[in-house]
Amino acid sequence: MSITLSDQDKSTLRTAAYGAVSLIAAATGSPHKTATNATIALTSATGLVGHVLAAKTKDIDLKGKTVAELADRVLPALTSAMKLLGKQAPAEADNFRGTILLAVEAAQVHPDKPSTVTAEMARKIAAALDTAGQDRPELQKAIEEVVDSGFVGVSLRVHEERGEWAGSAGAAELGGAAKPPTNGHIRIGSNTKTFTATLVLQLVAEGKIDLDTPAARYLPELGLDERITVRMLLQHTSGVFNYTGEVFDDGTIVLGIPIPYSTTGGEWLDNRFTTYRPQELVELALSKPARFEPGTGWSYSNTNYVLARLLIEKVTGRSLAEEMRRLILEPLGLS
Repeated sequence: MSITLSDQDKSTLRTAAYGAVSLIAAATGSPHKTATNATIALTSATGLVGHVLAAKTKDIDLKGKTVAELADRVLPALTSAMKLLGKQAPAEADNFRGTILLAVEAAQVHPDKPSTVTAEMARKIAAALDTAGQDRPELQKAIEEVVDSGFVGVSLRVHEERGEWAGSAGAAELGGAAKPPTNGHIRIGSNTKTFTATLVLQLVAEGKIDLDTPAARYLPELGLDERITVRMLLQHTSGVFNYTGEVFDDGTIVLGIPIPYSTTGGEWLDNRFTTYRPQELVELALSKPARFEPGTGWSYSNTNYVLARLLIEKVTGRSLAEEMRRLILEPLGLS
């Protein structure tokens, strides 16, 4: 993709880049060393951005400014530079962003403990770079098309190399006018499997669980196949039927509990308030044919992680929620 930059555009890029260096240098106790380290990072940039930043000119006037004065000038310049590149060449925008962040990282190398002022300034610089990524018309168009296809409402949040973006389309509720919130609370669903697996591995480290021991040794009351190990549960290689339903290779469908993507709308609607105990889900799964012999294949099965939950509660004598608070949430300061 070709891109044409005017002299003013180039001046904006250089002011933003070297301004970021000056800003981070002003916030540290070793401004000369900091500026030197960061400038080396800037001049190592490649592509169009590299050529622009290498051609230093007298259009950069940032000496003798206070941190506050520099911030007022530099932070908007960083956002403007990202928008300028983003409109014409997104790859160069990513290159510019990465170069600035590399320079900021180089500037924070200090023999003493990191300065909180420097860290806060680095955060502001990153935020200024990311602000330009908030205008994502292609993402907004995509979620509007989803709504046009028949969905009531959609919220989308993206966090990637171009920064963070959040948007919504449609309605928050059927018949309503308000758009879905972009900062609402949602159930994170199967992401909890990551937490559950981590709990099991922490209990392995405590010597309470062995990964290669049959799960039936810990949960004898369930009648599990003795060949299924704890490791197989975590890796989805147990072959245990997925209680939400299975679609076999020959196209055969075996239904599980009513859920939106495996049953008709009416059946799900009639059962949407039904609550299942973990043991009930396991009993349902074990009443169905196994997907394959334990350890001979792979297939995603929610039942594996219900069994992992029961295993955690059996060996600790505490609920999954209590163990998650004890070993993960509280140590990490999560709510």
